[in-house]
Amino acid sequence: MMFELPDYYPKIYVTDIVWSSYNYVDWDEYKRNYSFHRGGITLRNGEYFLFGIDNEYGSLVDIGGGIKHNEDLRYGALREFQEEFNGTLFNLFNNNPDVVMAKNIFSIIPRVNLNKNKVVKDFKIRRAKAVEKVNCELSDVLWLNSNQIMNRLDEFYKVSRVVAYAIANRYSY
Repeated sequence: MMFELPDYYPKIYVTDIVWSSYNYVDWDEYKRNYSFHRGGITLRNGEYFLFGIDNEYGSLVDIGGGIKHNEDLRYGALREFQEEFNGTLFNLFNNNPDVVMAKNIFSIIPRVNLNKNKVVKDFKIRRAKAVEKVNCELSDVLWLNSNQIMNRLDEFYKVSRVVAYAIANRYSY
């Protein structure tokens, strides 16, 4: 299976998906392999994973985006998460999270123990305040389990579909 991606992305096949632990990724080496990176953070709360709904297109997305050329990949992913989530929750890298990589696309998947409804409610409150000042990229956030991800895979934006597919297959219960 090959993922349909925008033209400026390399071709990505299911066999290109690699899993690791955060502490074992050689981030400098990984960065040297591609001229640009797209990184994100996907919170894992038990069997559920946090995704967003793109404000412009209405498609499901992982929470992330483009990493700046001189930016550390890990903190670029955290910056993207903070920007799109309209704030941060805590230090997400404390518990050696899983990392999924597929060529120049990656997502850090920290395990959290949060009230899922409160996370969604807090996002909506922060978004309502931020929408007056900035263009919010996400209209909403939602928690999906592996089965829900696979059932809605076609609803994911092309680039996010790689991460969603990898998560659903890795964590199927």
